Amino acid sequence: MTDVLLANTQRLQDLWAVFLSHVLEVLAAAQPSARVVVVEALGRVVSGALARIPAAAAAPGGEAPAAAGAPPAPGPPSGLEHMLLVSLESVYGGEREPEVRRAVLRVLLSTLQRHGERLGGGWGAVFRLLAAVPEARDAAATDLGFQAVQLVAGDFAAGLGAARLRRCLEVAAVYGAQQEDVNVSLTTISLLWNVADLVGRAAPGSEGGAPDGDTGEEAVSPGAGLRLTQEEGDVILELIFSALQGLASDPRPEVRNSGLRTLFAVVMSQGGRLSRARWEACLWDMLFPLLRHAFHMSVTSSREESGPAALGRSRGETVHLVVHHSHNSEAKQWDETVVLALGGMGRLLRAHLTLIVTLDQGEAGWEEMMVVIESCMAGARKRVALAAVGVLGSLLAAHGGRRDVLGEAAWARAVRAVEVGVEAAANPTCRVPLAVRLELVGLAGAARGAARARGDAGASLAVHRWLERCARHPWSDDDASNGGAAAYGLPPVQKAVLAALPAIAPQPDEEELWIDFLATLARLLHPGQILEAARSAADGEQRPEHPVVGRQVSAARLLTEGGVEVQSALSSSFLLQVLEALVRYYTPAPSGVRAATLAATVGCLGACMAVRHTVYDEALWRAAAKAFTSIVPQGLPALVAANDPKLEARAWAALADALELFLLGRGVEFPTTEPTPENGAAHAGGAGMEAATRDPGSIQMASVTSDAHQASNQDAAQQQASAATAAVQSDDPDATAASAASDSELEAAVLDTLTDAILASAPSMPPPTLDRFVAIVDGGVCRPPWLARQLPHAGLGFSQACLRKLYVVAARYGAGGDGSRGGGGDGLRNGEGEEGQLPAAVAALRALLARCDHMVQAAVDAKTLGAEEGAARARYGGPSGQPRLDEVLCMLEVLASLTLDPAVADALLDGADGQLRQLVGVARGCAGRRRGRERTHLLLIYPALVQAVALQEPRLREMVRDVLQLAGAELGLGVAASPRAE
Repeated sequence: MTDVLLANTQRLQDLWAVFLSHVLEVLAAAQPSARVVVVEALGRVVSGALARIPAAAAAPGGEAPAAAGAPPAPGPPSGLEHMLLVSLESVYGGEREPEVRRAVLRVLLSTLQRHGERLGGGWGAVFRLLAAVPEARDAAATDLGFQAVQLVAGDFAAGLGAARLRRCLEVAAVYGAQQEDVNVSLTTISLLWNVADLVGRAAPGSEGGAPDGDTGEEAVSPGAGLRLTQEEGDVILELIFSALQGLASDPRPEVRNSGLRTLFAVVMSQGGRLSRARWEACLWDMLFPLLRHAFHMSVTSSREESGPAALGRSRGETVHLVVHHSHNSEAKQWDETVVLALGGMGRLLRAHLTLIVTLDQGEAGWEEMMVVIESCMAGARKRVALAAVGVLGSLLAAHGGRRDVLGEAAWARAVRAVEVGVEAAANPTCRVPLAVRLELVGLAGAARGAARARGDAGASLAVHRWLERCARHPWSDDDASNGGAAAYGLPPVQKAVLAALPAIAPQPDEEELWIDFLATLARLLHPGQILEAARSAADGEQRPEHPVVGRQVSAARLLTEGGVEVQSALSSSFLLQVLEALVRYYTPAPSGVRAATLAATVGCLGACMAVRHTVYDEALWRAAAKAFTSIVPQGLPALVAANDPKLEARAWAALADALELFLLGRGVEFPTTEPTPENGAAHAGGAGMEAATRDPGSIQMASVTSDAHQASNQDAAQQQASAATAAVQSDDPDATAASAASDSELEAAVLDTLTDAILASAPSMPPPTLDRFVAIVDGGVCRPPWLARQLPHAGLGFSQACLRKLYVVAARYGAGGDGSRGGGGDGLRNGEGEEGQLPAAVAALRALLARCDHMVQAAVDAKTLGAEEGAARARYGGPSGQPRLDEVLCMLEVLASLTLDPAVADALLDGADGQLRQLVGVARGCAGRRRGRERTHLLLIYPALVQAVALQEPRLREMVRDVLQLAGAELGLGVAASPRAE
């Protein structure tokens, strides 16, 4: 029968009903194997009949002339074609046997492979048959049907026309949604991408698209045969978007991830040709709902790990599918989808944000995007948070600086999103992974660049706060496993903060930002953790192995937030890096900025320098002292130039506090039971000097008062100092002479900064402030011995240096450029001999004379009391008696060398007794020239020098004699050469 039909194709329509009824009869009664044979016979007839239809009949519209020599077709070819293919559809629909259905699909596939390009009116039946296949849930049948769909969409799409192409895509979407074969769904996604690319090339005006007029040339592009109008192309793309949207919500993770990735890729590639209405439909009806759905599912899905799926059995054992730990739960799989959605949305916004912000719901979409990003950054899911940070960072880098693209409201919302992420990542209960926190630091840098481009100072100030917060809270529970490695270096977050400083450093014209930037660095200079560790060690407490596991908390930052102790991570290593950065950025800062930040900077440096008295081996105080000697000379000229009384008052107070902490140890809470500076005998003498500075006419009375105070406390202080010295020597036996010399030089450099930079700015100081600075230098002469912790005898050189510095400051006034007097010989701002320097010179001379009077009286008392040699040595200050003796000799040498402008000594005569006034009057009468009164100050201490004549120490008596000869020469009693060459 098959052969008869093929031999009489011109009568096929007449005979087809008989043949088809016979086929159906056999299919209903025969065995399954016979049914397959019948279907194969049906396929032979269909294929043979289609082969005899004229090729031109494949055109959508109907007829074409027959080939030469061929018999004329009895009816419209499309009708015959439709009849044949509908027969296959009816056989498939009426049959329930899977093998028969598969046989029908094989027939259809073979027919399409041979005659697909010739089909015209039969496409409707083909698509209906293929669309019905997935409903049976037969994997084998689905695979066969999808092969046919692939063939149509791949090889015949260009000739289908817009309507049939849409129908083909609808059928393809059905295959993508089926749940029997995941590979079919994945391949459907690839098919949709290819068709979208084909439609893009077929669009009017596009490369490879349909030209406005027919050129008559054969097209070479795969999509050249497809001719679509703009509206037809948009409709097909909308259908593709809808199909991919459905696949992007598929419960199978591999399918939805692939569908989501492809959807964003198609929108990105075709976005340039979409109309405004299509854009709104795509964004608000597809993409943003997908993002919301994925995020909701990632939050609400189960995080319970699923067991490995069984693949089958091998040699009697079950074979399981091994799943990576990052995908072994439903929530983790949805997390991956969120990552893809965020990445795709970020790429889309970067490419088309200029258009998107102009849409009707642009602000609402941006707000929704920021909410999702905030929620993702604040969570503990590493990949999701990284994706959110990456999206926001790329958006700010691409469009943050463009006001025409990102409006003020959108920009402010983005800045707020960054702040939410930082707040979540930098707090004591942080659960944000380390990699996310590192990216957040980079995101802060990107926000700073965008804020600079926009001129938004408020956002730039926020960046400073963010980085400070990250630096203070660099740890989280995620870092516990890395705590051992972090104990030997900086935490990664702090390294990232330090690396970000060059990117966020202000420009020269951003003065407000400079002030906040330097203040931020200064606030980080807090040695609380170091001091707490020292106290813990002194109390015998068990210190944690590293700050992560032990949760080491700084005493200065022992705060409570929500009942949880805040962990401080301002370690010595980090503070050293911050000090280096502070010096690096303070120097090039504008003058007004240096003046405004000097007080805060010096205050923090002083706190770090004071660590010297608690943890001597700590490198922080040395670095802070070096920074002090670098920053103060840079800041003082700016402070004077600013001429702001409030700034000056704060700066002078901060400088005095820092110097008292470092040089004198005042206000330091010692971790051991050493005597404090307030109860030491030597410091009592310093207090006497301070009393003298407050009363210019009480030089002798000050020395008497200090002697009485010293006599009452000296024995106890000496015992405490000796015990402290012994403890220090036993605790630090490895101190080398080289390190001690280096520390002494550093201390001398700080002292130089005080006398040469700070006291040189005396014209802008109020008198109490000036007296306080001079008292610091004077206090260094009698500094308690326990402050020199490593080398107890190292204080000798510093004591003599302080005496000489008083001499330098006193001699600075009136020292002209001719260098005729010794006071200017140190090269310390010698040209500043103006009237403004007189108060500093007077204050220094007052302190120097009071100190000399006190030391001479102490030496005289030691001789007068008739004490034994051991007691006399104790009175001289050290176990061998040598340090105090050398100090007295140094003092006498300074007196002999000092030459002053007469105005300096005259300023001390107010309130002096009558005898001193008479002596000075004699000197004035004897002086025939101004130079003859350069040692009038010796007359102010003349009574004490006279008492020192009776000293038994030969060197002391000789020096006292020389000084008295100089005083006599001042009175005109004789001419004596100065011990120092003039």
